[in-house]
Amino acid sequence: MDVRPPDVSASPRWPLPGLQPAACGPEGNTIWTQDYPRADRHFVQAVRRLTRLHVRSVEQPVNLDDAEVYDWPWLYAVQPGHWQLTDSQVKNMREYLLRGGFFMADDFWNVDEWETFMATMRKVLPDRDAVELQK
Repeated sequence: MDVRPPDVSASPRWPLPGLQPAACGPEGNTIWTQDYPRADRHFVQAVRRLTRLHVRSVEQPVNLDDAEVYDWPWLYAVQPGHWQLTDSQVKNMREYLLRGGFFMADDFWNVDEWETFMATMRKVLPDRDAVELQK
């Protein structure tokens, strides 16, 4: 049972916009939804507790096929090592990043998942190389 918090429709300064694969609905049983929405809400609770950001307590699934993807300055993807983006999703992700969008990916379990993610990112930004950030 999904009990929605009272601020479900609030317009905070920072909602958690999670990148949702097109083939998966919010109620789907896929690798993307294994911890959804519980993990998203736990993350938001931590952000609220540890920062001064006004954060809505519920997640915001965002689909690369929808024009609203450009309305979010920050996207978060979990387990992108299982990505199979369509050509239009690759194009929209490229456009999103070139417009200045920030993208964070998380939760790689092995080298194969990392390579799947990197192969996708090479399609998204074929003229750019990944750069490891120094500590």
